[in-house]
Amino acid sequence: DREGRILLIRHLYGDRTAWALPGGGLRWREEPAHGAAREVREEAGCAIVDIEEVGIFESRAEGLRGTVHLFRATT
Repeated sequence: DREGRILLIRHLYGDRTAWALPGGGLRWREEPAHGAAREVREEAGCAIVDIEEVGIFESRAEGLRGTVHLFRATT
């Protein structure tokens, strides 16, 4: 947010005591920035603006393989 805080959530699956960044999969032909905005809205109930991609990396977390797009934005 404008105060420099980071939005973290607790998922309803896996380790429910762990804090994590909002996230999820992209829909068919969905741009990563649009997917990030949609996931934050779905998981945290807030809108984000000034979306900026800060990194892309390959993940093998939880036995899955995928590309992770990391964004910075303002709520």
